[in-house]
Amino acid sequence: MGGFPEFFKLSATPLSDTSKDCHCSSLTTLASPDMEALSDVEVGDILKIVGSKATLALNVLNKEEKICGSIITSINRIRTCIDQGVEFEAKVMALNGAECQVLIQNV
Repeated sequence: MGGFPEFFKLSATPLSDTSKDCHCSSLTTLASPDMEALSDVEVGDILKIVGSKATLALNVLNKEEKICGSIITSINRIRTCIDQGVEFEAKVMALNGAECQVLIQNV
């Protein structure tokens, strides 16, 4: 008597403590590119991916820690993994003006 029906109960299954579930390799183009920050970037550079608690965005930073753009592909999965402590990087695969194509992968 009372309580919620079975389908309303939340699972107590913990998230995996291994990076196996967070293995990711995805080719994407940065959203909202910043031309000034990208001017310091070359094909082959490894850029840092960080989460922003203020906007929930995944930002890609150059070596000077300036935001080059954002990731919008696989954002929920990557953010969950970042919250678990898994680090990601973005390797610059192509640059064409403001368009920057990166390969996202866990470190």
